[in-house]
Amino acid sequence: GVDESFFSRIAFPPQPDPEPTIIFCGAMDYSPNSSGLGWYFRECDSLVRQHVPLRRILVVGKNPGEEVRRYGEIPGVTVTGEVPDVRPYYQRAWVQMVPLLIGGGTRLKIVESLCLGTPVVSTTIGAQGLDLSHGEHLLLRDEPADFANGLVATLTDASLRRRLASAGRGRVLERYTWRQLGSELSNYYTALAAPIL
Repeated sequence: GVDESFFSRIAFPPQPDPEPTIIFCGAMDYSPNSSGLGWYFRECDSLVRQHVPLRRILVVGKNPGEEVRRYGEIPGVTVTGEVPDVRPYYQRAWVQMVPLLIGGGTRLKIVESLCLGTPVVSTTIGAQGLDLSHGEHLLLRDEPADFANGLVATLTDASLRRRLASAGRGRVLERYTWRQLGSELSNYYTALAAPIL
């Protein structure tokens, strides 16, 4: 879930960098994040740069290991380490990538990104468990060339970015705010208790 008053598009409206900018946000000592980044840089980044040579990448998250820090040596890549507030980085990004190949968890990075109006390109595993539709709320791509093409399409098509940002944000506000999730949980417990009462 997400706190829509904190991840507020009104308080933090998009202020995209001049160059096409991708964000990856997550704790870098969580192995699915670091291994997903490794897959992206090994398999996808050169394909993205063929079409968007000036692409920029912000790798935002605490505890980057040596391998993750080395990505900062790649032209156009910035590894920030821990930051006091992720929202300004989402503001700058044109799209968030979620290249996860393993792992579970809460997928907070996707609902936070969409709540702020930053579109998302994810693997299917990266968005697992979220009621979001490919092509409507985000792009889901699993093969390296497809994942790269999803990023290229999002970076080069402003109307696609706007459409995904609007629909994705709407879906998060409909389904994934803490208020909405709390209400659903309360209703579930009430229904369970009804036969007893």
